[in-house]
Amino acid sequence: MKNRLLFIFAIVSMITGCSVSRYSGTAKPENNTGETATLNGSVWIDDTGEPVVFANVILLDGKDKMRYGTSTNEKGEYQIEGVSYGKYTVRFVAIGYDEKTILIDIKKNEEQLSTGLKENHIMFD
Repeated sequence: MKNRLLFIFAIVSMITGCSVSRYSGTAKPENNTGETATLNGSVWIDDTGEPVVFANVILLDGKDKMRYGTSTNEKGEYQIEGVSYGKYTVRFVAIGYDEKTILIDIKKNEEQLSTGLKENHIMFD
């Protein structure tokens, strides 16, 4: 089961075109204050409330460039530390679920963002 999840996780990474491990690039804060925050939350299945395991959580800047990213754990929870204050688009992506984007303005040391994803039933030939 664990190998199957890792395979699915790798496919999601290839489809989305980005890595889901913590981004260690040089993100510039939108407000130039130099302050950083921790963004955490959880992702669940809309219909059942069950956690979405290994969902990609990606923060994009105003130019749609990936600045930070991680994945949810076995409980559907995630945490991204060291996020520069500013406005981001948060993209939630997982195989078998509709992608969801949410705009967020990070202004304090700890921000919470949780959401549900709707299952999709795409069939591959």
